Amino acid sequence: LKGHTGAVLCVAFSRDARWLITGGADETARIWKAATGQPLAQLRGHSQRVTTAAFSADGRRAVTGSADDTAKLWAIRVPAATAGQPPDTVPVLVPA
Repeated sequence: LKGHTGAVLCVAFSRDARWLITGGADETARIWKAATGQPLAQLRGHSQRVTTAAFSADGRRAVTGSADDTAKLWAIRVPAATAGQPPDTVPVLVPA
């Protein structure tokens, strides 16, 4: 998976295995389509490396933890269809 500009420090699958979340030394977390490795979203907001990341069991939230001593909760909103793509392929993440 190409996208982080520094080392990848953590990775986790969503419960249904559709998505991956990664956290990196570049202070971002990223969501990927697991089957293809397609980047879907970038989460910005930490001021140091992202050391842990996970999805909630219901897949409606993601959480990231950072060396900046913060954890951020992200709500995942999946549009019914996005730019001609089938439903639930592009998550939209917003601070929860």
